[in-house]
Amino acid sequence: MPSHRAQSVPLSPIKQMEQLSRQVSGAISLAQGIPHFPPSRKVLRVVTQALLQGKGCHYTLPEGLYELRQAISRHIFERTGCYFSPKGEILVTAGAMAALQATLAALLDPGEEVLVLSPAYASYYSQIRAVSAVPVSIPVPSSGELPLDLLEKKVSQKTKALLFAHPSNPTGVFFSREKLERLVSFARVHNLYLITDEVYFPFVWEGKFVSLAEVPEARERLVLIFSFSKAHSITGFRIGYLAAPAFLAHQILKFHDNLITCAPHPAQLAALAILQGGDEEFSLRLSYYHKQREFAFSLFQKLSYVEVFRPKAGYYLFLRILKGKVDSLALSKALLTSAKVATVPGIAFGECGEGHLRISFAVEKERLKKGFERLAPYLENLEWLSSFVRPCRQAA
Repeated sequence: MPSHRAQSVPLSPIKQMEQLSRQVSGAISLAQGIPHFPPSRKVLRVVTQALLQGKGCHYTLPEGLYELRQAISRHIFERTGCYFSPKGEILVTAGAMAALQATLAALLDPGEEVLVLSPAYASYYSQIRAVSAVPVSIPVPSSGELPLDLLEKKVSQKTKALLFAHPSNPTGVFFSREKLERLVSFARVHNLYLITDEVYFPFVWEGKFVSLAEVPEARERLVLIFSFSKAHSITGFRIGYLAAPAFLAHQILKFHDNLITCAPHPAQLAALAILQGGDEEFSLRLSYYHKQREFAFSLFQKLSYVEVFRPKAGYYLFLRILKGKVDSLALSKALLTSAKVATVPGIAFGECGEGHLRISFAVEKERLKKGFERLAPYLENLEWLSSFVRPCRQAA
C-alpha cells in the first residue's frame, strides 16, 4: 500500500482539468496558465547552438552554473536593492515548484504548520502535506487588505513559516511596502520564515510592485522564489531560482540535490541568455497581456451572475459565481462537458476560493472570445447555475 502521506496528496485540480479537457473533442482550455507565445528566438538560438556544439548536455553543480548565479544575483539587486551572494545564497532550480518543495523539506518537521495567504496556488497545500506538515489557510480579501488579526489568531507554537505568492495567483493581489513591513514585523515577533513566490511580478498592471526583499528586516528569514516560465514563455524548460540566507540555502541544497540533482543544463543556458538581454520579445508580450486583461474583463463583467475584479497583476480572472457557495469543481466539470471549455475550480486554491472559477487570459484573443461565447449561455442561466449551489450545513 502507498504511504498515508502519498494518499493525502491529491493531484492538483488544475492538472485534473487539463487531463479531462484532453478527453473532450474540440474543448477550449482557459485553465492552465501557459503563455501562448513561443520563446524568444534569440534565446532558442543560444540553446540550439550550444547543444549543436556539444555544450549544455551534462550535469552542472547542484546549485547551478556559477555564471547564471552571478546574473541572478545582479538581477535581484537591481530590482530590489537586496544582495544575495552567488556563492552560497542562490540556487538554480527546476522551476519554482522544485524550489518550494526543497525549501519546505529543509524547513519543516512532521506536524509543523505553514500559514498560507489564500486563495493560493493549488500546489502549495499539497507540497506542504508532502513533507507531513500542515497548511493553515489565511483568507485575503480581493481588496488586498492584510488579515493581521486572523494571522495572530491562527499562529501557534507549531507555526514555522508564512508562504504567499506575490502577486497572488489567482487574484493578482499584491501588498504595499507598508503592509509588507507589517508582515515582516509579525514574522519577527513569532520567529517565522517568510517564503515569497514572485513568479508574477513582471505582470503588474496597476500600482507599484514592492518585493519582500526590499524590506531589509526580512533578509535573514526570507526565501525568495522565482521562475522564468511565465514571463519568458518557457514553461517546459523547468527553470527558476531561489535566494536565501547562506545557512538556510545550504540545507535546501541538500534536498534539491536529492530531488533533481540539478536544473536542466540547456534550461540554465536559456535563463542566462534571458538575464543577459536575450528576450527581445518580452515587452511585446507584456503589452499583449495588458490588452488581454482589459478585453477579458470587458467580456466577463457583462454576465449577470458573475462578479469579476480587474486584476492588478497576473494574467487570470478569478470569477465569483452567484452569491452562494457554488460547488466549483462540479461546475467546472459541467462547463467542460456542456460548454467544452476548461476552467479551474476555485476550490483548487483553498476553501476560501470555493464559489469561484479561474480563467487564464494568456491565450490568443480569438480563443478567449470563443471560450467566453461558449461559457456565457451557461453562466447567464440562473436555474442551471443554482443546481451547483452547495446546501447549507445544518447546525448539530
